[in-house]
Amino acid sequence: MLLPHPLSLLALCLLLGTAPARAQKQDTVMFKASYALQTDSNLLRLPAGANTQALLGTDSADERIDVTTLGLSFNKAYSLQRIELDLSLVDYAYQNFSGLSFTARNYSAAWRWSLTPRLYGSLSTDRNEAPNSFSDYQGNTATNQRNRRTNTNSGFDATYELDGTWRLLGGFTRASQTNNLALGTGDDYSETATN
Repeated sequence: MLLPHPLSLLALCLLLGTAPARAQKQDTVMFKASYALQTDSNLLRLPAGANTQALLGTDSADERIDVTTLGLSFNKAYSLQRIELDLSLVDYAYQNFSGLSFTARNYSAAWRWSLTPRLYGSLSTDRNEAPNSFSDYQGNTATNQRNRRTNTNSGFDATYELDGTWRLLGGFTRASQTNNLALGTGDDYSETATN
């Protein structure tokens, strides 16, 4: 019998052990917990009729993935400024191919700044890590090689309102994507843009 992952148990306790609550618009800190169960009848995207015993040492490529998320959000206005922060741990627990299990540390943060009501902008960054699909790198049947995709974005923008309809805008963004293993599609990249 397989025991649930400790992070899954913690999320379940948080979900069941708290009274129903609704976030109000003025709430500063919010905690979140979620659990999802994913099943896949052919995780490794093997061709029909493939000999899974010879390729994998197991009778099937079926998989059950427990996805548990714990996190918190912070959103607070200070005069003309607003600080936004969202942090989360996402645990991917694979039942049959446990070598693929990992915990992602995702975040997003933003400072919505304003020097005057007419001069304002934002400074932001975010990071999201998730597993790649085996359909992106077919032919790799190594069940102990995690392939995660990490997307990061950072940016700054500013707006100055000249009058009711005219505005001066400017900013830049930087985005990147990295993968643990080389892919046939969606390879690593980074880009910088200005406006």
